[in-house]
Amino acid sequence: MQRDAKGRFVEGRYKDYSGIKKNRLTFISFDHIHYTPKGKKVPYWLCKCDCGNEIVVSSKNAFAQKIHQDFLGS
Repeated sequence: MQRDAKGRFVEGRYKDYSGIKKNRLTFISFDHIHYTPKGKKVPYWLCKCDCGNEIVVSSKNAFAQKIHQDFLGS
């Protein structure tokens, strides 16, 4: 992988958010790319919640405000 100007890894056009915390989730590592029916690529990340649970979510959902209630049920 290449690095951007701030030293973060870049895979294609997707940045590596490993170690970054957003809301109650901390990005652990890149998990996979999902292809939508229309052919769009959506990156998914392994994240760890402050409550200790791990979950694989798209970067779009990881940056949403209600991720904990929607996916972890509390």
